Amino acid sequence: MQKKKFRTDINGMRAIAVLLVILFHFDNSLAPAGFIGVDIFFVISGYLMTSIILTGIENSNFSIVKFYSARCKRIIPALMLLIFILVLLSYFLIEPNDYKKIGIHARDSLLFISNITYFNESGYFDVESMEKFLLHTWSLSVEWQFYLIYPLIILAINKITTSSNTKKSLIFLFFVSLILSSVITKIDPSQAYYMIHTRSWEMMAGGLAFAYPVTKASEKNKKILFFLCLIIIIFASYFFDSNTPWPSFYASIPVIATAIILAINYEKNFILSNPIFQKIGLWSYSIYLFHWPLLVITKKLNLELSLITYLTVTFILSVFSYYLIEKRRFKIVFIIPFYIIILFACQYISKDGVTQRVDEKYAKMAEEYDFYYNPWMLYRSIQNKNLDFNNNNGKHYIITGDSFSLMYVKYFDNVGLNFKLISNESCPTILVDNDKNNSYWCNYTKNKLWKELNNDRESDLIILMRWDIYNNNYINSIKNTDDFYKIIREQIYNLLKKGGRDRTYYIVGDYQQPNYNPYTCLRNNAILSNNFLSNFTNDKKCKYRIEENIGYINYSKAFELIDKEFENVKFINTREYQCNENGCDIIINGEPLIIEPHLTKFGAEYFGEFIINKLK
Repeated sequence: MQKKKFRTDINGMRAIAVLLVILFHFDNSLAPAGFIGVDIFFVISGYLMTSIILTGIENSNFSIVKFYSARCKRIIPALMLLIFILVLLSYFLIEPNDYKKIGIHARDSLLFISNITYFNESGYFDVESMEKFLLHTWSLSVEWQFYLIYPLIILAINKITTSSNTKKSLIFLFFVSLILSSVITKIDPSQAYYMIHTRSWEMMAGGLAFAYPVTKASEKNKKILFFLCLIIIIFASYFFDSNTPWPSFYASIPVIATAIILAINYEKNFILSNPIFQKIGLWSYSIYLFHWPLLVITKKLNLELSLITYLTVTFILSVFSYYLIEKRRFKIVFIIPFYIIILFACQYISKDGVTQRVDEKYAKMAEEYDFYYNPWMLYRSIQNKNLDFNNNNGKHYIITGDSFSLMYVKYFDNVGLNFKLISNESCPTILVDNDKNNSYWCNYTKNKLWKELNNDRESDLIILMRWDIYNNNYINSIKNTDDFYKIIREQIYNLLKKGGRDRTYYIVGDYQQPNYNPYTCLRNNAILSNNFLSNFTNDKKCKYRIEENIGYINYSKAFELIDKEFENVKFINTREYQCNENGCDIIINGEPLIIEPHLTKFGAEYFGEFIINKLK
């Protein structure tokens, strides 16, 4: 069995992992698959935890209590510091609804269940991720759950079999989790991404690297293996991207490469052992903790950060955290009281975001945030049920799409539109030939739509979708408007074949997204303008109109061509209502129309009235 010692190569791999993550989060073009840094961390954790457990068992001195205590001392103090700073600053800077979310997420991060929280809240690579200050703590929760369960499993197996068979059992557990991960990624990508049963194989890969070290290879072969694996990791960080199903078998590429690097123990390389990487490796946990909240809070406050400024501030905070807190390894009796105090403070904040700070009017609106500012969420929990509205009330429609269709349901219902809703979030329901890329519920919804179109051959179909996110995810690699037109034309043609030509198909276009968060800007300026911090950070200027930005694909142009080509396809161009030569409406009468990417209640009414008039 290997002797435990400080490994410069492991420390260097930590540096690579955290650099990949922070570059990806700052600008994903810098490292399109920089999220593999988390996978690298998982492998390293599995390696180190297995080394502690198996070495302790072999020496007959493993203590489960000491193991848990060491994990607490390593992880909790720096996490508490981050949460304390975040909660304190946010009290002065963040309006109640977001502050309430911070309380919920901070509490669940301290309880190490935040991965479950985010799984329940969001989709895979959620477009609203930049609204969540502690989203990155999901990986800490997965690791902590692994720390709790893993030693118990190893101890139980070791009780009934030999040391050799205990190591072999790791191979079995590795493949069980890997297969689960690959299967669930196809059925439920969010579950696969966030949950321990679909991630534990990555940590067990590290465990296998410890249990089966490469000891007989020559230094030359170790060197070749090391550089080959390092090239694979760097290649993976640029070859994959956010559209790649993850973790699945794709993740095994950087995971196995990392495990091999750990197994061969090739420390005679300047790449990982250089002084800069060694320092970054030492600070990597604190860097990981602070890098994401810094990005989110600056975005919330509409502050611009250059990469250099971002790295500088992140590293300063991390060095402070490492030397003041992380390195000192406080005793458990000192950690527990502070942990309890911060946990209860987060629970208090999670109730209403401390609305005592603001006027009663804004407190009430914060309590009913989804109703006013995120109306699609009102229907999220029932989106897979049979939903009919205003039956026998005039002409009947079928409405389909993703969460962009759910945004309008309340308004359409209120104005008496007679319609059946067949929609599912993150699901391109009308795209005919892409079932293999969809979740179970998406394919369920699509099949439901096809059956309805077959049974009801007359009701007009209204399609409300966010078109841009399906370019790479679901359709193909699209580089320009012509590419999009050719592919969407084929999809519409197939839709007409399935749905028949005796109905009208209404395609509702995209709208101009804001380049800032108008809700946060308006609310912070209105209700948090009486303290020194908010006065310092808020510029008091919330743009009511912004310049139109078509982007590299002009969806409106493509759909106008579709409209002209197919007699029973009508394009409703929402941009012609939102935008003119002076820009595009983002705020009207002091209320935001859009909180990226979804419409607010006011936005749904604004665009919904336009759509209803077009239907007439």
